[in-house]
Amino acid sequence: DGYGAQFPIKGWDYCGEAIYMRKASYCKIEDCEFYALGGNGIYLAGENLKNNISYNRFAYVGSNGVSLLGTKQAHPFGNRVTNNRFDKTGWINHYTASIFAGLSNGNLIAHNEIFDTPHHAVNLATNGFGRNVLEYNRIARTSLVLHDTGAVNMWMDPYAIDEEGNVQIVNRTDRCGHILRFNHISDSNQGYYLDDWTSNCIVYGNIFDQVWNGVTIHGGRNNLIENNIFYDCGCLTYCANDLVARGKEAEFMHAYCVGNRVNNNIYHSGKDSSKSNLYWFYTIDQPGYEEEFPAIEEKRFAQIERNTYFMETGTYQIGESWSVKPWVIYQWDDWQKLGYDTTSVIADPMLVDPENDNFNLHPDSPALDQGFQPIDMSKIGIQSRN
Repeated sequence: DGYGAQFPIKGWDYCGEAIYMRKASYCKIEDCEFYALGGNGIYLAGENLKNNISYNRFAYVGSNGVSLLGTKQAHPFGNRVTNNRFDKTGWINHYTASIFAGLSNGNLIAHNEIFDTPHHAVNLATNGFGRNVLEYNRIARTSLVLHDTGAVNMWMDPYAIDEEGNVQIVNRTDRCGHILRFNHISDSNQGYYLDDWTSNCIVYGNIFDQVWNGVTIHGGRNNLIENNIFYDCGCLTYCANDLVARGKEAEFMHAYCVGNRVNNNIYHSGKDSSKSNLYWFYTIDQPGYEEEFPAIEEKRFAQIERNTYFMETGTYQIGESWSVKPWVIYQWDDWQKLGYDTTSVIADPMLVDPENDNFNLHPDSPALDQGFQPIDMSKIGIQSRN
């Protein structure tokens, strides 16, 4: 239902891929090297069932490394992309990802190592009906060329196409969200970009290391952000609801961005945290919108509790802005009066050695008293074979 796995550029022809699979089941692609390609590495097009792509190396690939892409009627399902290494994919066409899983369902993307991407590392695209699992991946240095994205990007536009090709706005409040857990994302513009109404995602047990926005929620609802570590990040969660200004969608998606929860996380801001905000809210400011869509009062977040915050410098504050109005900064006491973080603590979480990627907790960490569950870092990244 679109252009395929390569972003269309005027004057460019579609360049293909090293391995193309359609209606393939139970195949294995293992121990291969995809090096200096003009196009994609592996493309699973349409209905592909339970194939295994593992222990391969992708380097200097011109477009996507691995693409899982179909239509709503025929799409990749139950495939495994595990224990692969991706270096510098998107070398020619920057609007790509190391792993592109648009219009797919039930796939496992795990234990991969992805480095140095011009855009995003993983794109789960417009899966408003399917759920993929992304876990135990190590991702570093993304968005090196294009910045309006995250290391992991996805969106869930509330569109449907009727038999005559007309765009219809549909209710997708029951859409499946993705499971994003136990990934280590570092040195990137944003960690998870839950773009354009992405909802019902579980963001659990991740480590965001020197990422400006850890998690961005762009108009979505009922996302759970729990038990994550945010180290030296500019912002734990950025939440924008400017999508209400997009014509017909505003009529149907009125006050859609509600019910998100941010609980039991660790936020440790580094030495230069004077410009950091724990949270940031943004709302479009057009005639009629400022009263209908206030940023914090509409309870975009149903709950923010049991978090552990520690800033080496700076103050504990929350930012709120509109497109034209002056910014508002909430200090900690005012923030708690709004009903948030009433059970959270300000204390050193006692990370063992975060500067050297050891994010284990000292046994006396106050975060453990808050109920934080330690993250097993030994499972992150490529695993040795049994």
